[in-house]
Amino acid sequence: METRVIIEMATVRLAVMRADEAALAELKENGRKQKEAIKNGNVEAFIKHDVEFHFSLARATGNKVLVQFLGAVAADKRANLAGDTNKANSSRFTRDVGRIK
Repeated sequence: METRVIIEMATVRLAVMRADEAALAELKENGRKQKEAIKNGNVEAFIKHDVEFHFSLARATGNKVLVQFLGAVAADKRANLAGDTNKANSSRFTRDVGRIK
């Protein structure tokens, strides 16, 4: 978890410095789709848009290596959450959902 936090914090810092209007619009749209998935109780859609949000954030940095690294992290996250897709009240889903306002 520490590694994820460190990388996400650095990604956000770079994205804030480098993101253009198109990147910001993409991030906002992915966030909207996450909220919609939560509202509808659609765990699979939430996971899809959560992963895409993080890819959008990485792309906003302009750092191709970071985007490639995120691909490996996303694959691991999908594998970890795959067993929870039919459980809207699973602890992982609830924890991730709780971070989105």
